[in-house]
Amino acid sequence: MTRTRRRDRADEGGEGFLGAAVGTGGDVVVIGVPFEQGSVQSAGCAQAPSTLRALTRGESISAGIWDYASRRRIIQGLSLSDAGDFEYRASIPRGTYFRTLEDFTSTLASEGRIPLGFGGDHSVTLPLARGVAKAHGRIQVVQLDAHHDYAPVARGRLPTHSNFVSFLARSPGIHRVVQLGVRGYSSWLPRRPRGVIDVPLADAADAIEPGLETYLTIDTDAFDPTLAPAVVHPMPGGLTWADLDQVLTLLARRRCAIVGLDWTEYNPTLEGRNFPTGIAIVHALIRVLGALDRARREGRR
Repeated sequence: MTRTRRRDRADEGGEGFLGAAVGTGGDVVVIGVPFEQGSVQSAGCAQAPSTLRALTRGESISAGIWDYASRRRIIQGLSLSDAGDFEYRASIPRGTYFRTLEDFTSTLASEGRIPLGFGGDHSVTLPLARGVAKAHGRIQVVQLDAHHDYAPVARGRLPTHSNFVSFLARSPGIHRVVQLGVRGYSSWLPRRPRGVIDVPLADAADAIEPGLETYLTIDTDAFDPTLAPAVVHPMPGGLTWADLDQVLTLLARRRCAIVGLDWTEYNPTLEGRNFPTGIAIVHALIRVLGALDRARREGRR
């Protein structure tokens, strides 16, 4: 039987994201998930984990991260490690791959660590969030996305980037899924699964349950394509980086500890010459890590 293999960064002689130590010992643990078989249109997003690491080569999060605009050190106590990539091969059944990833994520979360997944297409959120829910018992998922991702699921249907929410909403430990940023037009209105709430950002405070541990999943197409164009399904009128800050502030004010998160659907093969989308994602991830660092220092996590 072919087994899923986790390719460690040390195997490649590489360094982790933001210069993180290789391994699983950090407060936050990066997991590369170069999986793109959840969509026939997402070829290229398997390159995202390695691209994001390459864009931060030479940085050192252990020395702290300074924000030049505010002249403040926004990360100063949070430890980050990089577990490498969960390799996928065609000989591995998708169910086996997802279960192995779910178990690995659950183990990290059970140790009090925060898994940070780098997709890959958005179907990888299913095993990542399930693993966190298995460890924490009851969580809510906050999803930043241009699309609902709850296409109907027929018997025997595999999880994809367009239906994973239908699977997630009925998973043990997932109390609710709050979707922010959904937009666009279609001749078809999908049926919303029970436990899924789709609201504009202005109404997010009413939809997010206070005090409930939270898994944050971010699809690159949640943001306006003028800010993040390297996606397969760009949708005009999206979120801004200030909106991401607003979501992070809202979660902090409502005492919703982020216990796991992922970033998906970034496609480096659609990039411009200087990788503007990848650089923007790195900056956004630093904002998120800064929020996690503040939560740790303030005793909220």
